[in-house]
Amino acid sequence: MKKIIEYTKYEFGRIHRDIDIMLILLAAPLFYAIFYGSIYMNKLETEVPIAVIDHDHSELSEKIIYDLNADPTLRIVSENEDILTAKMRFFNEKIYGIVEIDGNLSKNIKKGERGNIALYLNTTRFLVANDINKAVHEVVAKYNYGIRLKYTATRTENSRLAKEQIIPVNADIRPVFNPVESYGDFLIPGVLILILQQTLLIALGESTSEDKKLFLSAKNISSFNLQLVGKIGIYILAFGAYAIIFYGLLLKLFGMDFSGSVIAGTILTFIFLINVALTAVAVGSFFSSKRNVLIVLAFTSYPFFLLSGFSWLQGSMPLIIKWLSYLIPSTPYLLGMSKVISSGADFQNVFGEFIILIFQLIIFLVVVNTINYFKQKKEVKNEKAVC
Repeated sequence: MKKIIEYTKYEFGRIHRDIDIMLILLAAPLFYAIFYGSIYMNKLETEVPIAVIDHDHSELSEKIIYDLNADPTLRIVSENEDILTAKMRFFNEKIYGIVEIDGNLSKNIKKGERGNIALYLNTTRFLVANDINKAVHEVVAKYNYGIRLKYTATRTENSRLAKEQIIPVNADIRPVFNPVESYGDFLIPGVLILILQQTLLIALGESTSEDKKLFLSAKNISSFNLQLVGKIGIYILAFGAYAIIFYGLLLKLFGMDFSGSVIAGTILTFIFLINVALTAVAVGSFFSSKRNVLIVLAFTSYPFFLLSGFSWLQGSMPLIIKWLSYLIPSTPYLLGMSKVISSGADFQNVFGEFIILIFQLIIFLVVVNTINYFKQKKEVKNEKAVC
């Protein structure tokens, strides 16, 4: 215990003297969490401006326009202007969609033929475009159903049979865990977890790169591991506090709930932080300056997120990449914690991710101790050469 306290004081002094590490440790996680998370605070698009061009001017087209404007996602800002003016507003991003109703819509419907409604979407804003597309299709689907039901009812006196003929297979779709189908509810937990990992990697990696004492002062494996606990202890406590702030406060701020087991989340987070800390020590030991550590680790955030299987399903990855991804602490942790946060999972549901984190812990401990062994061996060799 004395050895741990001694090295904790040593590391605390290093942090106090190094403004770069202090800023990363005390400010960066919270700043990035609020900055990136706030992008997705307004998780649903409302009153997106669109234009409607009605060439039909019928009772049916007027009802369709009324329902489009009544949808909370849409706001009709211009109606019945010429197509060239509408397209100019569209290209200047004054509006994000154009609904063009064919001049023969009502006439074709009465004749039992297909009527056309064209929808132009600005798909460079894909989240907005998807919401517009969904809203317009829901309105059109309502009229499709009504028209087909009315037509089928003229051929049969049984209204129930008419409905079954229109929709022989009824799809009962019930979104769970993310009922509003919000991109923000999906992405925010992943962003927070990645911020925890990357800021801890950079802060502790930079500290290790300039810490000659850790690998060279220990006389044996036991002494080295006690020093290691003293070094990473400060960071685990600090980032454990950030995890509590992220999951207990920021999720609420971003309109989300921590719906699963707190015990499961705590266990996964504790092992995850140890694994990230050991990874940072291992990586930092290969560099002699903080700048090089920052250059290398700053560009790993997106690849780590991609390899986690959170956005790109692991089943679609080549097998070797899939296995390599399990050497990254965020891979099992992100998959496990997303279940706990969003799906209400308990420890039993994330036991597989827990086992992977334990295996990582063993591997990282072996790697760090192996690095220490070779550094000690090299130091002894250099001392002999000097003598």
